[in-house]
Amino acid sequence: GYSYVQYQVKVWGNKIADLQKYALEVDKVLRPLGFKRTASNELYDRNSTMIQKILTYEAMALEEFI
Repeated sequence: GYSYVQYQVKVWGNKIADLQKYALEVDKVLRPLGFKRTASNELYDRNSTMIQKILTYEAMALEEFI
């Protein structure tokens, strides 16, 4: 049967431009494995200079049941 698989990847940085580069690198790894990015969002930490980018990926995975 098939299972629905979803991953959230979080990357941290000080600049949006850096986070966009990291997001593209994550895409390069996950897309050949059959994942597609379904969501992306930035969260700003008011207590520091850090920005968090949350990337959500999903795919269908084949499972062999014994």
